[in-house]
Amino acid sequence: MGVKLEVRILLSGESGSGKSTLLGVLKSGEKDDGKGIARLKVFTHKSEFLSGTTQSASYHVIGFDVHGKPFNQ
Repeated sequence: MGVKLEVRILLSGESGSGKSTLLGVLKSGEKDDGKGIARLKVFTHKSEFLSGTTQSASYHVIGFDVHGKPFNQ
């Protein structure tokens, strides 16, 4: 029987503080390029792609394998 581990994290902060970038890095397992490319992994609306900012609250499930690599890329 396996053990299911679930952790929930809330990210809050001022606009531009890096919340979506951090979530994008965790979700993709790839480093950001310093220009916020990791945020593209969490954008869900066309307006977010156009403006470059996240405009909604969202829920993302991130799974990791036994080596710590995200498996839901």
